[in-house]
Amino acid sequence: MWRRLASLTRSALQTVPPSGEARKFGTFEGVFLPTLLTILGAVMYLRTGWVVGNAGLLGALSIIVMANLITLCTGLSISSVATNIRVGAGGSFSIISQSLGLEVGGSVNVPFYIAQSISVAFYLFAFTEGWQSIFPRHPVVLVLFTAFFICTLVAFVSVGIAARMRYPILILVGFSLFAVFLGIFPGFGTPGAVYSPTLV
Repeated sequence: MWRRLASLTRSALQTVPPSGEARKFGTFEGVFLPTLLTILGAVMYLRTGWVVGNAGLLGALSIIVMANLITLCTGLSISSVATNIRVGAGGSFSIISQSLGLEVGGSVNVPFYIAQSISVAFYLFAFTEGWQSIFPRHPVVLVLFTAFFICTLVAFVSVGIAARMRYPILILVGFSLFAVFLGIFPGFGTPGAVYSPTLV
């Protein structure tokens, strides 16, 4: 029974759908843009300063260098593997399963799936933290569950809506980065000032 199931799964992985049946996002929209928004999101805005404050500048730079080395090795490995096989639907599961077998692919991707699920909670808490800095009177639980409900609703209604939301988010992130770099010039903002926003 297990061999039959493995053969069916393997044949499904190796099957390439005819052109026109599935919309492909491409390298920029499907890979680069989500990764860029992930980096320029909660990790950079909310946790980089915390890491620098606790580990120091050299410690933070060491963490960034080690993280970049890990992603560099991972990227080179994926590039080497992906050039030798036909990558179908399934993402990392498809690549690992065709290279190392279904057993290894499943054992690697189960923790990967759990990590992706936990990352949803991480981003929800990051959004709530940012929201609380602007609207401190709003209840944390209400903001958290409202954001979770909206994300769940968008995911159930259409993945295309979530994909189209990447470009407005990218524009907002670009404006925020522009504001950050603009703050280094004299005359923009008040150096050393601490703002405590309150509801009107």
